[in-house]
Amino acid sequence: MGNTVCVTETATPLPPRMHFKCRNDNEDPLRTCTIYYDHKEIERFPVPVSKIDMKKNFTDYRPVEFTAEKILSKTNKLPKDPHVDEPEFKSIKFNSMDLKFECDRRSYYGPYELIAYKSNLNLKVPKNPVGRTGVIGRGRLFRWGPNHAADPIVTRWKRDKNGNIVKHDETKKQILEFVAIQRRNTGEWAIPGGMRDPGEKINKTLLREFKEEALNINNNENGIGFNKFERIVVNTKNLDKLLDKFFKGGTEIYKGYIDDPRNTDNAWMETLACNFHDETGNIVGNFRLMGGDDAKDARWMDLSGSLKLFASHIDLLREVAIMRRAHW
Repeated sequence: MGNTVCVTETATPLPPRMHFKCRNDNEDPLRTCTIYYDHKEIERFPVPVSKIDMKKNFTDYRPVEFTAEKILSKTNKLPKDPHVDEPEFKSIKFNSMDLKFECDRRSYYGPYELIAYKSNLNLKVPKNPVGRTGVIGRGRLFRWGPNHAADPIVTRWKRDKNGNIVKHDETKKQILEFVAIQRRNTGEWAIPGGMRDPGEKINKTLLREFKEEALNINNNENGIGFNKFERIVVNTKNLDKLLDKFFKGGTEIYKGYIDDPRNTDNAWMETLACNFHDETGNIVGNFRLMGGDDAKDARWMDLSGSLKLFASHIDLLREVAIMRRAHW
């Protein structure tokens, strides 16, 4: 399969250049930044490039306070943190494994600072390690500080009808294909991925997200998959054996902060991305892709630098192309 063991210490550090997807900049002539929080009605306070760093003085900074209703609601059982005005907030253990809330609050970039929330010096919340976003609170994220995700980048070589690997006309390099999903909420194309469950091993997260979003299979304890959109129940034990073997190894591409449209000054996304490459195309390359869970579609897509993708996913794919010496 061409895979090596997924070891976190080997990941290439790729700190974000700056905020694009989670920042509004009215001084940006090309409008490459995002005005609204997570593509919705909440407009971010404008932050010019020169003011992203929170160490730089920005006396006119008036970030919008926003935490979604489903995050604040006490009627659902989502794995979420208490809000700042709830007594339990003071029991959160930042920069550590928080056993009470069953989550890892450590950042891949080391300890993060705590800052006053809305000028309340007695109320400390995490400080975004990259800088200002124009929004305070948690937005649509469950946790204060880092929210950990995992992204499986599944690739194969593009082949013609005779099974020969296709090369790009200009670069003469072999073309990689990757499994892409279309996000149900925004319509953007992305790498499959999702939040890491408390205590879950990373390879299990990567496999679970791929099955749910790219194959539309949700397994129960007996190995029976349930396709919730087509209401089909299938036995997936043989499929699981193939996938388990394929996902036991992977080449780690990146671990760290992601320029995600859901980020705020006090809550942000971090991910661990691994590449699982099907060299012959005879393993996952033969699976029928189908969007499921948070994805409404799934397909094999040519890997190219011209793609417009969700969050920082284009940067992750660039690293895969470099590693595989593929066309970019």
